[in-house]
Amino acid sequence: MGDVMNSVEGTEADVKQRIGIARGIFQMLSKIWAAKDLSKVLKIEVFEVLFLSSLLYNSETWVIKATSRNRLKVFEMACLRKIEGVSRRDRITQRFRTD
Repeated sequence: MGDVMNSVEGTEADVKQRIGIARGIFQMLSKIWAAKDLSKVLKIEVFEVLFLSSLLYNSETWVIKATSRNRLKVFEMACLRKIEGVSRRDRITQRFRTD
C-alpha cells in the first residue's frame, strides 16, 4: 500500500493511485452492493470500514489541492450512488453528507 510521491506531481499521483486501488476494492465487493437482503446501513458500514480506509490510507501526509479534493468527492459520491441504487440521471438531491 505504498505511496507515490515525487516533487513533480506532489500528491496528485498518490491520489490517483488510491482511487484506483479503492475502485478495485469497490468492484470486488459488487455482490455486496447489489445484495437485496442486506440493509443499506450495513452496506454503508462496509463502505466506511473497508473502502474508505483503503482510499484514504496515508492521506494525512497529503498536501491536497482543490482538484484532488474534488476528484475524491466525485469518486465517493459515485460509489455511494451505486450503493443507494440511483444514477445521476435520477435528479435526486444529495442525501449523503460528505463533509
